[in-house]
Amino acid sequence: MRSKKDWMSLKTRLGQLFIAPYNGREVNGEIVTLINHYRIGGIFLTKEALQKEKQITTMTEKLQQYATVEHPLIISIDQNTLETALPTLPSIKEFRQGTNRLFVEQFAEATGQSLRELGINTIFYPSIDIDGNFPGRETLEHYKKFGTHLVKGLQKSDVVACLVNYPNKEQIDLHLRSDRKSSNVYPFYEILQKEAEMLQISTYSAPDINLYIRKHLSYDGLIVYDLRKEHDKTTITASFIRELLEAGVDLFLLPEGFNRQLNLLNELFEMINTIKEDIINKSFKKVTHLKTTYHFSLLEQQKKLTPYQQERLINRVKNSLT
Repeated sequence: MRSKKDWMSLKTRLGQLFIAPYNGREVNGEIVTLINHYRIGGIFLTKEALQKEKQITTMTEKLQQYATVEHPLIISIDQNTLETALPTLPSIKEFRQGTNRLFVEQFAEATGQSLRELGINTIFYPSIDIDGNFPGRETLEHYKKFGTHLVKGLQKSDVVACLVNYPNKEQIDLHLRSDRKSSNVYPFYEILQKEAEMLQISTYSAPDINLYIRKHLSYDGLIVYDLRKEHDKTTITASFIRELLEAGVDLFLLPEGFNRQLNLLNELFEMINTIKEDIINKSFKKVTHLKTTYHFSLLEQQKKLTPYQQERLINRVKNSLT
């Protein structure tokens, strides 16, 4: 039987595997409760939470202060969150075929530095928006090429890029190797093998994750499961999360709404003894390694580009897309 100290430690490790969507424009008691009591590992900032640069910076600094240096937060956004207060990231489709790849990488680095200055360290981007089961080699190569350089640029500014829009299993041909240029998971395979640290999924059942992702992609990195559209009863969702953990998922984007998040976390902590500790530890170590590698505990990052260089690069990309 675990001691109270050991149980609290396990509870902290489990809590670190959850990212809570948050739409508040300042730090309130609800988000502090999730950080201090449930030890969640991250925050996903929605459009409603982001107004002006000073407001965003103040809020992210306070959030990290509540989290402490030992367990810094993943503070994340996605491409749809970006508003006037934040630098815009174009979709891969918007880049022309002849665009210089080094230029794209420098642009992503400048954008990443701007995000880190606001306290944002993770972005669910780029989206590999492949249409249909057989989009064509040229399209797949385009996504691979620009996706790779966008991720590399963000990494240079200590911003984690999480690939999104992975095909559902009906769109994947398991007989076609993922490293073949005609496979629609080819861009994911190439970017994940060489650059990206995280992959987001949302439609897979626990039994399919090992077959379609771990084995087919030869991928052992972080998998994030998006539960934001999950509407099942709390007990059913909690059991589903336990199955996903055992299948190899490492992080979870919680459903929106404080009460829903609270009830779900309480249910999970109630069943904590039914989850294998080594499974929790494996995912916890991955998350901790990510936070350490990208210096999440440092509020002030070393600036590799001057504000003038950042603005110039970002504006050049905007102009090239119009």
